[in-house]
Parts: sequence; C-alpha cells; structure tokens
Amino acid sequence: MACLIAGVLFVAATSHAAGAQATANPPAQKPPAQKPPAQKAPPQQQAAPKQPTTYTKRDSARITIFETPVPATPLRAPYIVDTAAVLKLGASTAPGDSLSLINQAVDVTVLKSGTIAVADEFDTRIKFFSRYGAFTTAAGGRGSDSGMFTALKSVDARGDTLVACCSPGVSLFSASGKFLSATPPFRSEFLGVMPSGRYLVRNTTNETSAFQGQKGVVKSLLTDTLFFVDSRGTFSGRVVSLPSRIHVGVFNPDPNPLGLSITFLETPFEPESYYAMARTGFYYTDGRNIEARLYTSAGVLTRIIRLQKPAPALTAALVDQFKQAVLRKYTVVETRRYIEWVLSQYTAPQSLPMVRALRVAADGRIWLREHAFPATADATWHIFNAEGAYEGALQLPSKWTVHHIENEFVVVSEVGANGRSLVTVHKLTKG
Repeated sequence: MACLIAGVLFVAATSHAAGAQATANPPAQKPPAQKPPAQKAPPQQQAAPKQPTTYTKRDSARITIFETPVPATPLRAPYIVDTAAVLKLGASTAPGDSLSLINQAVDVTVLKSGTIAVADEFDTRIKFFSRYGAFTTAAGGRGSDSGMFTALKSVDARGDTLVACCSPGVSLFSASGKFLSATPPFRSEFLGVMPSGRYLVRNTTNETSAFQGQKGVVKSLLTDTLFFVDSRGTFSGRVVSLPSRIHVGVFNPDPNPLGLSITFLETPFEPESYYAMARTGFYYTDGRNIEARLYTSAGVLTRIIRLQKPAPALTAALVDQFKQAVLRKYTVVETRRYIEWVLSQYTAPQSLPMVRALRVAADGRIWLREHAFPATADATWHIFNAEGAYEGALQLPSKWTVHHIENEFVVVSEVGANGRSLVTVHKLTKG
C-alpha cells in the first residue's frame, strides 16, 4: 500500500498522548512536602463512603483474571491529590537563561536520588531538576555528536541512570547529566526499561487493510511487535505481537486540492494501545475496555485486571461535533469542501474507546485513565492494587498529563497560557 501513497495529511481534532512509562524504580528520597502558596487551597475531593470491593478471581489457562463489576455505590478514592503544586519546574528563570525553560515536555521521570528529569521535545534536551525543584543542568541537544540527538521522545530511569529514547537509539546519562553511553542506531520505538536492564521496544506494522484500490475509506489494523534490545543495541528476538490501533484514511487517486492520494484521519473514536513497565514485566491495554494485561519479560500473559464498565455509545451527534471541529480548521472554500467529502467517507465505530492512558505507580498500583469525548473538566482514573483488585476512581484535572506516580507524590505536566509546558509535583495521600 505504501507505493500508492503520494503523501500524508493528519487531520486531528484531539491528540492522544502516547504515554510515557512510569518507572519501576522508586527514588530513595522524595521531593519535600513544601507548603502551598498562601492563597486559599482548592477544595479536596469529597470522599464517598468506603465499601469493600466485590470482584471475582479465576484462573484460565494459567492466566489469573480479576473482574470487578461497577460498584453500586461509588468507592472512596484510594488517594487524594492536592491540586496546589508542591513544586513548579522551570517556572522561573534568570535573565538570559533559556536552558531551564520547559518548552514541550513529552515525558518526565524521577531517578533514585530524587532528581527529576524532563524530556523537552522542542529543543531535544533533557532538563534536570533537584528534588527541591531547582534547575541543575541540561543534557543532549540537537546534533549528531555523542550525547546529542535528532529527536527526543521519552525518558525512563534505572536507579540513578537516565535512559533517553532518542533518534537514532537509546542514550544513557548520569543523574548529573553526564553522557555515559549510547546504543547503535535502531528504528524501533522505545517503551521502557525492564527489571533485567534490557530495553523493551516495538515495531508497528500494518497487518490488515480494507484497501481494495477503490476510492473511499481505508481502515487498517496496526500491530505492535515487541522486542528486547541490550545496551549494545542487539535485538534478542520477538517477545510478543499485540494489537496497536486502527489506522483510518480516505483514498482518492483523482486530482484534489491537497494533492494527496490518501488523507489520514486521527480521530478520538478509534482505540489504541498503551504500555507501562512493572516489576515483573509490563502492562498492556488495547484501549477498548477498562482493563490491563500483565506480560512477563518472556512475553507470557499471566494476569488480566478488568472493571466491567460498558463502553458508552458513540452517537451521531458526537461524530458530527468532531467533524465540525475539523472543518473549522479550513477556510479556503475548495479545500473545505474536499475535507468535508473526506469526513463523509468515515464510518465511526458504535462505541467509544475506554482507556486513554496507562501508568504503573512505584507501589505497583495500576492507574487507567478513562477516555472521554468531548473532554470534561476532570478526568477519571481507575486504580487497581498490585494484585489486580479494583480500589476505586480518582478525579484529576483533564489538562494534566500524568507522568510519574510515587508513594507520596505525582508528577504531571500541562500546557500553560504561554504555550509552554508547566511541570508540577503534587502531594499524594491515601484516601
């Protein structure tokens, strides 16, 4: 199919974070619980009455399955997150100091020493901050020399060593920002560091397609093939293949205002996969249901955790809302008419996906963010304990991207009024 594609256009009304992975290595020291600013603190979440979680646990073909029905009475949130930030990273800089500015945070991790590392995609640098929030140094930068990259996508930690996913491979840095080593170039996407120290990566390929060479919609099922890579950049064989996402496009070989034979649509209606590293392997969800699957480092499925909440129906009104949002981006009449035809070819699924993000906390708890369209003021995070039992739901601002969850704090980012990323640390207490 690639030979028939003359060009690519992404039409997006929303964006989905690929999700950075939460590290399985908790820092020995925590950012201090400093007092919030003197203004009145936002009200904390009101807790519903506590009640025991009723779930079923069964084994099937050596897979342990935890299934929980939606509680009749909402469970009290297992955590309370203070929306007043304890630390704000990169918020204030000295005159002429641009290195400490956080422009576009794509990922954040915390090293064992408490050092906080922020991957800034805009200037392809890693910004290091102390456990007190003070900027200490920056590493990387755009280039081809050792310790530099052409692109920066995510970061993870193994003890006090920072692992940066960059193009064209993986680079290691110390907690002080010193470049240590890099793998030879490889094109696979980095997912995280396994307990063994090997890197889990994926290749995404087009497995099936409805493309028949005729004008109209193209729906393709993409598949993630997971591999391990060692520090020398050597691939150690396929781990497992898992569904990735549905790729949607519209094929038109005739002349058109965009000059493209196929126009790809990025919609909020198609499910996609998310990964998070764990102590004994990695968790995966295909986004269709509120569930996560635990795979060992050998790619063996051992556990499924699931909240039995039905997916909401996708109504014609919601689909039309999405299409109108896309059309508002185009003002040229001829182009707008063509995009309108493109959108008319798209057939949405009958229900919305259920998951938008997956994280694993330092204590092993699994956090699943429920997908919502249109976006709401608060996002619902469903939390399961390390064994797989459902503990309840937590409401967090939907503008937050949760990057790292420790026992006593959570690190998030959001886009500020000036268009730059604001990375903040918030106190996390048991509910």
